[in-house]
Amino acid sequence: IGKCVVNTLLEMGAKVFAVDLNIDQLIVLKEKFTDKIECVKYDLTDLNSISKIFCRAKSEKFIFDGMVHCAGVSLLMKIEDNDIEKMLLTYKVNVLSFIELLKYFHNPEFSNDLASVVTMTSIATTVASYRQALYSSSKAALEQVVRCAAKEFLDRKIRVNAVSAGAVETEMLVELEKKSEGLREKFLKYYPLGLISPDEISKTIIYLLSDGTKDVDGSIIRIDSAFFISK
Repeated sequence: IGKCVVNTLLEMGAKVFAVDLNIDQLIVLKEKFTDKIECVKYDLTDLNSISKIFCRAKSEKFIFDGMVHCAGVSLLMKIEDNDIEKMLLTYKVNVLSFIELLKYFHNPEFSNDLASVVTMTSIATTVASYRQALYSSSKAALEQVVRCAAKEFLDRKIRVNAVSAGAVETEMLVELEKKSEGLREKFLKYYPLGLISPDEISKTIIYLLSDGTKDVDGSIIRIDSAFFISK
């Protein structure tokens, strides 16, 4: 999803500061859009050094008009098998990194007034799914962070919203399929309109970044491929 967002923004002529733990795909985009993208390798579980991302951006003459948080970890695990390290990993990536990023993004030193922030959440926040207590609870926490941040950031009229997605055709889904036999068949049963493409999610994120949604704030936009109306 993040790659689709970056690629679309670059094609629209935007200047992008892209952060990822694995920057191989970003380097490919760097070769195509040489002067429009800056790629930085960073592990978001390192919460203590997130300020370095923004200091680096400032040194490269970036003052942000938007921020997209697409980081996510989904570890299937029954509560009785809970692993503390995996629990902390899930919350660091899915929630805590976003809060820390918001802290610096709100600083006028790093962003412009009227900027827009978008993060990715999941319909798992409202569905009781087997072995997803960690993931779904972390995304539920993330949604509340979005609402609270939207209220706090009104002082600079910075909007904060989220896209809540159903099953998206990503690398994460492929990994989940390996660990859960018949998962794709189950998904297709529950998603009448088919699995969601990253490009469709990207379009909604770009829309939320744009002035076309200047009155949308603190909202969770759901894209579920008819999951709920088919139940």
